[in-house]
Amino acid sequence: MIRTEENIKFETDTHYVYQVKVGHFEVFENGITHAKLAGIFHFKNDPEYALNRAIECCKQKSEAYLIKLN
Repeated sequence: MIRTEENIKFETDTHYVYQVKVGHFEVFENGITHAKLAGIFHFKNDPEYALNRAIECCKQKSEAYLIKLN
């Protein structure tokens, strides 16, 4: 799957939220050669809720990743 920058809705140093379609967001962990899927949020009846859940997940995973490095 080719991801476009315009569909990236939120980004930290280590993770990002990608919008697949309305109400469907995926959280990815950045890697050296590729990104790894870290979470899926799909609430087609409430896209705003799905996005907020994905952003929270992204922030938490990023924070946990940085703590793990130290």
